[in-house]
Amino acid sequence: MRRTLLALAAIFAAELGAVEEVSDEKTFKKILAENPAVVVDFYSQTCGPCIMMAPVFKDAAKELPDVKFIKVDVQRSYVGVQIRSMPTFHFYLGGARVAEFSGAGEHMLRQHTERVAAEAERANARVALRELVAFYARVEPAKPRDDVEALWRKC
Repeated sequence: MRRTLLALAAIFAAELGAVEEVSDEKTFKKILAENPAVVVDFYSQTCGPCIMMAPVFKDAAKELPDVKFIKVDVQRSYVGVQIRSMPTFHFYLGGARVAEFSGAGEHMLRQHTERVAAEAERANARVALRELVAFYARVEPAKPRDDVEALWRKC
C-alpha cells in the first residue's frame, strides 16, 4: 500500500509543471484554444542560450502549474509561427499572443509568465450564485431570481 501511494505521488509530481514538446501546428493551435495561459519556448538543440534557458523554463513550469508550458524545436518542427532568433518566448492569453521576447532573459521570462498567469486567473474568476443574486438585488432589484440563476448557470 505504501509503495502504491509513493508511486502515485511520484506520477503526480512528474505531471505537475510538465513541459510539453509540440511538433505540429494542429496540436499547437489546440493547446492555445484549450488553455487560458500558455508560454511557448521556441528553441534549437544547438543553441547555447536555448540550452541555458531550458532549466529556467522547466522551473517556471513547476512554479506555475496553472499555466501551460510548451516547447517547439524550430529545427525539427513548424507550428505556423515564424521565428527569427532563438530562444524566442511567446506568451498567450485566451489564444492571443500578448507578449514575446528573444534571448536568454530569465527575469523577462518570469515577469511575462507571472503576468499572463495573473491575468488568466482574473479572467477565469468564479462567482458564487449567492454573490450574483446579491449583486442583482443591489443594481437591478426587479430582475427575477430565475433569470439570475439562468445567467449564473450559463456562465
